[in-house]
Amino acid sequence: MAGGRLSRNLVVAGVAGCVVVLSNLSAVLVNTVTAQDRWPGLLDGLRTHPFLSAGVVTGLAVVVAMVAVVHTPPPLVVLPPPPVVEPPGWVVGRPVEVGQVVAGLRGRGGCTVGITTALHGAGGFGKTTLAEVVCADR
Repeated sequence: MAGGRLSRNLVVAGVAGCVVVLSNLSAVLVNTVTAQDRWPGLLDGLRTHPFLSAGVVTGLAVVVAMVAVVHTPPPLVVLPPPPVVEPPGWVVGRPVEVGQVVAGLRGRGGCTVGITTALHGAGGFGKTTLAEVVCADR
């Protein structure tokens, strides 16, 4: 998969490079035909050596295109949400407690929710089962 993506990107960059070469060549031809006697400042060097200048600019454009293609980050993979696990049939419904936990997770009821949220209480009273029921709550 990665090799196919890299070769496809290299082809795209090659095509873009060819377009840059052709556009630069046509621009140089037009400029040399319509050139004035002298261009201002450092630009006169471009006028006197148009093909060398166009070659350098084209080479730089191709290098920049290749670097951009190679360093393009891979597309993000969006994973589906985990499946909802329904609690076992023997679980006794506790709508008041489930409502309190859901309200807390939604930021209501004066509860603060962080990266992790915990239910606290003595062992064996069904905190894990309550968490499973809350996770199954639509």
